[in-house]
Parts: sequence; structure tokens; C-alpha cells
Amino acid sequence: MRIKRKKVTFKRAAPSVQRRSRREAITDGVLKVIARRGVEGLTHRRVASAARVPLGSTTYYFKGIEDMLVAAMSALVDRDLQRLKGYFDSIPRGANLAPVMTALVLDGVTHDRDNTILAHELSVASLRRVRLREIAEPWDQHWQRVLQDHVGAVRAATVTATAAWLMHQLLLQRKPPDKKLILAMMRQALGEARTRNRR
Repeated sequence: MRIKRKKVTFKRAAPSVQRRSRREAITDGVLKVIARRGVEGLTHRRVASAARVPLGSTTYYFKGIEDMLVAAMSALVDRDLQRLKGYFDSIPRGANLAPVMTALVLDGVTHDRDNTILAHELSVASLRRVRLREIAEPWDQHWQRVLQDHVGAVRAATVTATAAWLMHQLLLQRKPPDKKLILAMMRQALGEARTRNRR
């Protein structure tokens, strides 16, 4: 007696899904190369190696280096805004924001240091590249809008600038970040220092 075996077929992922996952892998490769070698060290060959894809795939999905930079910066912005959302989602209005901003800055220069370096590198690159600047400007504005709901427009702009400057300086330093100093600066920027002194 013969047993008929059923032919097993495997469905391939939809082309759009395949393209998206390959494109995302290449974008991650771009971020890895920038993290290791800076924007100046970005090449199709290095990206293909970092993403573990054929060299032809990088030129298929991205015509030039600037297209890669745009994709990388967009991905980085999405990550950063998710991180920002994670910090502020559960904070009620009127809460003391200085400890929150201090934790965000410290996290940015310790656990999330690589992404912060990438953000600064791409921000500098946007000074000479219009397409990157079109991503960088709304990025800063989004930070300010999140804070504006808590402290108003002027203080939101002040705190955003203070946080960006602090992270830049702390990335350059070799010594560990001074948490007390960061907290004091954030209180000053938020106007909380004045309130505390009046009490």
C-alpha cells in the first residue's frame, strides 16, 4: 500500500515586505558605519559589509550617499522620539521636570551614547545638506512641542537647547558626568531653581 505524501509548499514573503526588511537592514548598516567611521567614512561597500547584503543591494535601494544619510537620519529621529515619548508619556502636567530631563541627558551619554553620537554627527552634516536639514528642523521642533505642553514655549526652547549643549559637552569629556551639576542646570533652565529659593 502506497502512502501519498502531501507536497509541502512554503509561501514567500510578499515582495513589499522583503524590500522593506532589506532596506531596513541597509539603513542599520549605514548607522553602523557612521558610528564607526563618521559621515566621511560612509561608502556603499562598507554599508554592504555592515548590513551583510550584496553590494548591488545598496545601490538598488539607495542611489547615492545622501540618500543613505536621509534614511539613516529618519530612522534615528524615529528612535529618539520614541525614547522621548517613553520619558514623558506618564508625566502629569505641573510635575517637576528637572529630574526627568537630567535622567534623559544622562541616559543619552551613557546607555544610549552611540545613538547620541550619531545624532550629533548627522546634525552637523545637515548644516551643508538641505535634505538632512529638512529632517533636523522638525526633530528639534518636536522636542520643543513635547516640553511646551509642560512648561510653555520659551522654557521649552531653553531646555531643549540646554539638553543638546549638555549632551554635546558630556560626549567630549573623559570624566564621568556630574549628575548634581546637570540637575542644577536643568532647574535653572526650567525656572525651578527660582521657585525653590522662594520657598
